[in-house]
Amino acid sequence: MGFFDFLKREKHEENEKITFEELEDWLKNKKKSNENKEKELLNLMKQRISHLTKEFEEEIAILKNLNLEEKKVEDRVKFIVKENLNSYILLLSKLVESLKKLDEKTSDAFIERINFIFADFGKKSFRNFQKATFLIGKEFEDVKKSMGNFFGDLKNIFENNKSFIENSKAVSFLLSKYNEAENIEKIRLNIHDKIKKIEQKIADLENKIKSAEKDIKKITESREYSEKIKKKEEVEKKKNELKQDIIKLKEAIDMKALARTFHESEKKMKIIKEYNKDFYGAFENDGGLSLLHLIDDNKKKYLNEMITDIQRKKEEIAKTPSEKDEIESLKTEIEKIGAEIKNLDKEKLDGLKRSQKLEEKKKELLEMIKVELAKIKIEIR
Repeated sequence: MGFFDFLKREKHEENEKITFEELEDWLKNKKKSNENKEKELLNLMKQRISHLTKEFEEEIAILKNLNLEEKKVEDRVKFIVKENLNSYILLLSKLVESLKKLDEKTSDAFIERINFIFADFGKKSFRNFQKATFLIGKEFEDVKKSMGNFFGDLKNIFENNKSFIENSKAVSFLLSKYNEAENIEKIRLNIHDKIKKIEQKIADLENKIKSAEKDIKKITESREYSEKIKKKEEVEKKKNELKQDIIKLKEAIDMKALARTFHESEKKMKIIKEYNKDFYGAFENDGGLSLLHLIDDNKKKYLNEMITDIQRKKEEIAKTPSEKDEIESLKTEIEKIGAEIKNLDKEKLDGLKRSQKLEEKKKELLEMIKVELAKIKIEIR
């Protein structure tokens, strides 16, 4: 294949219409086709590189065989030129070796590497070239001409393949964006699967609440529960009576008079202060015994009878068996389930919001894909 035979094969492509369902296969097939064409383009450039390296090797041989002794200049000048010529030849030889090792897989990477190699060579050889051209002209011009022709050919290759290169980049870009849109859709489907599971869980929990409410209704309508409530009310009534009896006991004792009587006794004043602060709590702690010791004998018998009656009632209440309130347990369960449903509702709402954002992002991607497709003369019908 000649250097530009490849270019002659490029054809003008007419507008093409495809469905969105066909887009993925179209992009993949186009990418594969472009990759094959890219290989041909790379092979063409490698052939041109090979031609260039042969030219350089011939020119290196000529430079090595130059006889500077014939030049009518001072020996010192000849020495400087010879030293710089040898350095230039060495750098040019390294350039040839670097070009032979080129193995980039894309035309962009290939050109980027070529530009770097030649820029590096130009930078390192500039001073040698300047000093050596004092005595050498045509041979260096041949090297420059080889480089110039090479870059001219590369420029022609890329200018003649500009449409293909742009199309290839566009197809790769579009395929990546299509895959991004597909991944978004997979995430959305996964979110909706989770939402369905959440909805099913909420439905199951709501059924549990309904079942618990039915149990509550059944219990409240039962005879056993009515009796249980009646007993509970009786116990509460006794507890209230007990509290009233303790209040009456407090009213029967003149706490101020006791404080005046025992104000000099730290121990007894401590008891009086405790009862003044919380009579009911202090009575619960010692059954009124510590306070009874401070009471005048005239009142002690009467107060002792009151205390004894209070203690009897306390014992009666304590002996009453406490029964488990099934309704309270069910209500607690309903509250717990309700809180769980609330959390699940929030999780569902968060999922729907995220899905909506992803849907908007997907739509933006698809619209952008349509615009980019139009640039390479592809219409979505």
